[in-house]
Amino acid sequence: MRKLSLVFAATALMTLCGATYASHAVSCMQYLNSSPYALSVDQKNRLEYFIVRHQQQNFSNETYIKPDGSVEYGQVRSMQNGKMCAGYIKQHGQYVQQKTFSVYRKKAGFIVKAIYMNGAKRVFHVFPISKNQMKIAAKM
Repeated sequence: MRKLSLVFAATALMTLCGATYASHAVSCMQYLNSSPYALSVDQKNRLEYFIVRHQQQNFSNETYIKPDGSVEYGQVRSMQNGKMCAGYIKQHGQYVQQKTFSVYRKKAGFIVKAIYMNGAKRVFHVFPISKNQMKIAAKM
């Protein structure tokens, strides 16, 4: 039931947010500074995870909360003079690079175009949310 509620909440938020087209590229830091809380959905409008950011100088320590309640820890670092981001996942106490990505602003949120270390490419949407919205979603 909780999983269904989170997916419904994410889909409803995206429906209310409107357009899904990209307008222009933004720097990694603009993306990271947009909100300490966000949700990520795939191209089929399925919730991938909620993001809780702990912003630092040129990077962000992040907590990823999946719909099933499991938690992963990661880090996003600015690279290439801030034009791109590098995503790392914490494995066995070490941060291991998982992907590089560029970010594009859209009317509501961001489009993230990622290239994973195995060569796979994915596009997903990230929507900044408020602390209150995060608390409401956590209770569902």
